Amino acid sequence: MMRNVFFVLLIVLVSCNNAEDKKYETTQQAPAISAVDGERLFKSQCASCHKPDKDFTGPAIKGSLERWGDKKALYEFIRRPWLSISKNSYAKKLFTKWKSVMTGFNLSDKEIDAILAYCDFYGPVPDNKIKSNP
Repeated sequence: MMRNVFFVLLIVLVSCNNAEDKKYETTQQAPAISAVDGERLFKSQCASCHKPDKDFTGPAIKGSLERWGDKKALYEFIRRPWLSISKNSYAKKLFTKWKSVMTGFNLSDKEIDAILAYCDFYGPVPDNKIKSNP
């Protein structure tokens, strides 16, 4: 029994030591964000005010990059809407139309990309059921 406890503690210590070493590596790339992450992020960060494909409390997200025409400006608006409204004409139009300002979000470019991709490809799931002959 004591031998098993010692073995488990040794594994935990080695694992913790390896995790500390990796924390300082700068050559690692951030993990890719999947469509599933985009859906999860949308639901946790955006869905209380936005729908993917239609206006709600705020505008639909689907097609927003095309409407903005400038990815950098869109990302700035998502992170700092008040600042964006003060210097971007499209942000000012949104403020005028919706009469409110959304909360800024501290999201990475990859997280925003995942949300936009999820919304741009959002749609009804096709019916894959095989229909029987009458």
